[in-house]
Amino acid sequence: MSVLSQLTNSVKHMNYTQRLMLAIGSYTFSVMLVVMLGIWAFIEYSEPDDSQDVAFAIHHTVSLLNQTSSEQGNAPTHTEYFDLYLTQSQLPTALRDIVFKPGLTQLENGSSIMMELNPSTQKPYYLLFNTEHDVSLIETEFDDILFIVAAVILSTVLTLLMVRWMAKNLATPVITLKKQVETFDINKGHFPRMDRDDEIGQLNHAFGDLIQRMYEFTRREQDFTRFASHELRSPITVIRGNFDILRESLPDSPIHQRIVTRMNTAIQRVSSLIDGFLWLGRENHDTYMPIEAISAARLESMINGLTEHLSPESSYRLTRKISDINWNVRPLMLSILLDNLIRNALMHTDQAVCLSAHGKQLTITNTIGNPTDAEQLGIGLQIVSRICDANHWEYHIDHSETQFSFSLQVNDIKGSE
Repeated sequence: MSVLSQLTNSVKHMNYTQRLMLAIGSYTFSVMLVVMLGIWAFIEYSEPDDSQDVAFAIHHTVSLLNQTSSEQGNAPTHTEYFDLYLTQSQLPTALRDIVFKPGLTQLENGSSIMMELNPSTQKPYYLLFNTEHDVSLIETEFDDILFIVAAVILSTVLTLLMVRWMAKNLATPVITLKKQVETFDINKGHFPRMDRDDEIGQLNHAFGDLIQRMYEFTRREQDFTRFASHELRSPITVIRGNFDILRESLPDSPIHQRIVTRMNTAIQRVSSLIDGFLWLGRENHDTYMPIEAISAARLESMINGLTEHLSPESSYRLTRKISDINWNVRPLMLSILLDNLIRNALMHTDQAVCLSAHGKQLTITNTIGNPTDAEQLGIGLQIVSRICDANHWEYHIDHSETQFSFSLQVNDIKGSE
């Protein structure tokens, strides 16, 4: 992984405060560096030019050399950049015994000395260059750079500390709002409102309004489910009572027996569906529902019960491949799921529908006669999705214009759930 990728991943894992500090700190460092360099360049540009002083010093030295023929006793001349000695005896004590050749000679202390012959007298003169001036210039430049860097770093650190304090104060209401959302129980009342007039307060109020609308919608849905189930139980009870009377009064014949069996199965299934949808409608599914082991034979029997009311042609189109299964599930939930999937598959094709079950995998596949049916899968799949979520089953839907496939991973349910 490259350095750039590592930096990118590090930035992605930063929180809000860290990202704010990084952004403002980088911006402050860049701005301060540019400003300091600009100030330094302006000061350097404004400093007086040394070339004029050098020119005057050279002019003065030339004048002294021209006067040497008449004034042999002239004393040494000292300038800011070099010293002029007209005779060797005028040199500093450490240099008097050294024999210098014409030209520039480097000295051990880092300075240099030039010996040349005076054109007028043909006698040697000496120019001892002072390197301390150049060294002081270099040291001054280096000190200026160090000062600039130190000032930029100090200002950046102070800015980061200020940004951290500001970010912490700015993030406090956001963190408070996050904790309110995480700990809020929608069944215990209204969402707590912040007494703020800024954007955070507006966001808090928007969250409160949204949660309130969601709560009212959920309550209406739950009330409708409870009211519908309550009202349906009465007519189901009436139908069951009258069905028992009708069953006793009907003549004993194979046709009547088949009719009675189907009606009894339908009444029992409606009662089970009411209990099942009530269980699905609860948020925490805290109502107990029986959990049983489902074998291959039990699954075959369940499918036969779901398809016995279908036409012979539809039953014939359903092919089954069931082997080696042992599921620990809620039979009612599995029954509702299979009923919706099988009816949905048979409705959208006139070809064969294949149901296969092996291990923990259940798959239902069918062709699609009309391409538009691929997008018209009905409310049955919504019920299936709700059942899978409630039972922690994993499913995958794969459909094209010509084929639809539903795959389910049946995870066992513990008896304590």
